[in-house]
Amino acid sequence: MRISKDVNNKKFIVINEKFCITLLLLSLITIELTDIIFEVDSVPAIFSINNDFLLYFLIIFYLY
Repeated sequence: MRISKDVNNKKFIVINEKFCITLLLLSLITIELTDIIFEVDSVPAIFSINNDFLLYFLIIFYLY
């Protein structure tokens, strides 16, 4: 996958002659992956505090 070198571009994907992603999309993917890692990491901590049946539904809605 090619990465565009233009840092002033306000688009996620650039299609000039070839398909390129921008640094904006790359940073968005990094932030979202970090958010998912912290969400999954918090699940065992919640269950160690409380083992209520409602927590299963809350975590399902939290992760989606």
